[in-house]
Amino acid sequence: MARIQQGIILLSLWFVTFQSLIGQSRPSFFFSDSLTATEDSYFIYNLIGVRCPGRAVSLSIRPPAGWKLVGAPFRDSPASSDSVSYFPIALLRQVGASADFTRVVLHMQFSGAGSDTDSDADSMYSSLTSSISASMDSSVDTFFLIRASAIRQFAVSTPQNAIDVGEGEQKVFVPILIKNKGTTTEHYQIAITSSLLAAPLVYKVRLGPGIDSLCNIPVTIPRVASKGSQRLLARVSDETGTVYSLPITVSSLRENYKAHATPYADFPAELETGIMLADKQLTYFGSVKGSWSIPQGSVDFSFRSKQFGFANTLERNVFFLQAYRKGLNISFGQLSAAQHFFSYGRGIKVASKISSSTELGAQMILRSLP
Repeated sequence: MARIQQGIILLSLWFVTFQSLIGQSRPSFFFSDSLTATEDSYFIYNLIGVRCPGRAVSLSIRPPAGWKLVGAPFRDSPASSDSVSYFPIALLRQVGASADFTRVVLHMQFSGAGSDTDSDADSMYSSLTSSISASMDSSVDTFFLIRASAIRQFAVSTPQNAIDVGEGEQKVFVPILIKNKGTTTEHYQIAITSSLLAAPLVYKVRLGPGIDSLCNIPVTIPRVASKGSQRLLARVSDETGTVYSLPITVSSLRENYKAHATPYADFPAELETGIMLADKQLTYFGSVKGSWSIPQGSVDFSFRSKQFGFANTLERNVFFLQAYRKGLNISFGQLSAAQHFFSYGRGIKVASKISSSTELGAQMILRSLP
């Protein structure tokens, strides 16, 4: 009976010692699990406490994007019998810091065996302690969360506020640089307006914290406005309603253009007017000629007016219009023909050039003079 009681006492003593050895070998640590930087603060502080008696501790710190660790990323603490190792951590907020929680990864490495357990246990328990210490994990991975306060700020600029357009070009690219200077992911809207555009050109872009983007907005300049200088207005707004505007000037590189351009195309024209004295009587006359260029052809016109008679009460007008395109010639107005017989008057003529030496057509003239 005494042997049974002695065996129970020894088993109980071994169980208590085994639990004590495991409790002393397992590390424990404490720190703040989540931290938030205020809008006016650029630093976040945390204190890592590690208790692991008799074992040396090595700490590795890896901060997230947008935060910079102050000091070395690796910290060491020597082994101690029964104390807590402290690792102060300071993080500096940078431009890319996010208002969402991100992880600061901590990797703890432990080395050495416990020393307290060897002093109070006999050889049997010492060998048991050595086997338990050797079988335990030698590293621990954990983390704590940090974030910046929500800040919504952005900046808008352009590397080129004056754009030159070559002759014959109608499409230009307007560069708009947007910088997200806040801590939240934002959606921005770009609107290009001008008196030359029927409706504003609208584009959207999404930028994360601290990200900038150069957007090249294609803008087609109407043909009637391809001369001189034109003014565009770029308006960039965020989700809060903040708007930044940039004026951009688009200039043509043509050598000759109007200082005050009109929405009508230019064409060469001649205007002539005067007073003529004939047979002791004054006669007023005037004429105008012009020509328009069209793709693969042209349109010509002329108009002449003359007043005569007693007190210049009679007027004679002569009008002529001709359109030529791809070998097709259409004439209307005052015509004359003298190749086969003489004819002069108002009519119409249609002719088509079949080859370099052959032309086929028809004309009708109502003679107005005998």
